[in-house]
Amino acid sequence: MLGAGEILLKYVMPIGVVIIALYYVIEFAKSFDEFNKLMRALGKKIGKAVHWYSTLRRRRYDKVLASVDFLKYQREALYLIYDSELKKVEENENKLGYSVKKVNVFDHDYEAVYINFKNIPYPFNDVIDKENGCDYDVDSKPKLSCKKRKYKKLIKRTIRKPKKIGYMLDELDPKNAKFKVKCGTYEQNLYSSHYLEYELYLSYKKKGREILNSNLDQGEKRKRLLELLPERKRIVEEMEREGKSVFTSGLGRYSLLGVQALVMIKNSNDNYDVLRIRRDSNVAAKPGFIQFIPSGGFETFENKDDFDTKYANLSLNKALFRELMEECFGIDEEPNNYHISSEHIYAYPEVMQLVNLIKDKKATFSLLGSTMSLVSLRHELSFIIKIEDENFSKHLSCNYESNGVISSIDVRRLSKKNFWMKYSYSDEDLAKLNCTSAALLNLADEDGYIKLEK
Repeated sequence: MLGAGEILLKYVMPIGVVIIALYYVIEFAKSFDEFNKLMRALGKKIGKAVHWYSTLRRRRYDKVLASVDFLKYQREALYLIYDSELKKVEENENKLGYSVKKVNVFDHDYEAVYINFKNIPYPFNDVIDKENGCDYDVDSKPKLSCKKRKYKKLIKRTIRKPKKIGYMLDELDPKNAKFKVKCGTYEQNLYSSHYLEYELYLSYKKKGREILNSNLDQGEKRKRLLELLPERKRIVEEMEREGKSVFTSGLGRYSLLGVQALVMIKNSNDNYDVLRIRRDSNVAAKPGFIQFIPSGGFETFENKDDFDTKYANLSLNKALFRELMEECFGIDEEPNNYHISSEHIYAYPEVMQLVNLIKDKKATFSLLGSTMSLVSLRHELSFIIKIEDENFSKHLSCNYESNGVISSIDVRRLSKKNFWMKYSYSDEDLAKLNCTSAALLNLADEDGYIKLEK
């Protein structure tokens, strides 16, 4: 028979130890739970601080890009870099069969050029070469330099679909208005085309202005300026080496083609209203700038990258109708378009109405030409949509890209310089007109759709 001491040692003490251990485990768990709560709260605070800081950095960046001084520097820098090529085209205009013109609206110069295709009517079947480009391999993981990674951090919260497949410029035959394309992702376009704007920003912050204002000859200025723009310099040198023109070749970069249109809708004053917006602050490119709508990238509708998807979406009509529905009627992009055909765009009543108006000759839909920003080296195929039916404007509604409402402006007012200066009492609105939108005005003026005040 066990004695009291033995029982205490054998049973009571181990049970006591277990109970004490459980007590401390429970107390630790309570403390750990409190610690977890504290860390979660701290994590949220840190997350908010990081978001606030990144937002502040982006706003500072956007503020510089929209400043009159930067826009002037950017324009002068790009003219210096590309003027020799522009002169080469001008000297050989008759031989080439086309011209490349600088953009100017109301004596205000823009960092863009345009090529007039002389009114190609809907349905534009022969403009895009559909037999090449769709089987082009897409590099889903572009290699980023240190500066490009910094650029990614700066803009990433405004990028909605980085892996979206789009059609990039391969070659343009301006004489016959024919484009060859290659496929790529929006992300590739960002880090090879949009990034060029960030490079200009960095050069502006460093010695760029000093070089432009120096007493050096133009050739030496150009050379030193390109040293500050390594990505642009690489493209320039590759073009020269291969005997290509930056205005007609997509060599050395992924430059997403865009589509834009000047929409003119009959109004009650027996004239036409033009649609424009001011871009929201939370868009990837040109926040706060004025733009004619619709305007957007030439991309696939479905979120897939197989050959059939790329081939089915290689249609200017579908691309522009999709932008029309998104930006003029507020039908936003579907988040997961895996099972919706690109032909779905023709099911919208507004698109059906427009197509019928075109067939009945109550609307004009023509490709005027192509505009190209010298900043990003991206072409935008530029159209006119002139509608004789007043009812077409009854259901207009903007999407997230606008910071307010769609402005419907009588074309007679839009065509006068005083309108652009009425509210700012300066040329600030002209300066903030997106350069390719300004080019679209030049095309519409040349082809007689509007008459800009001289």
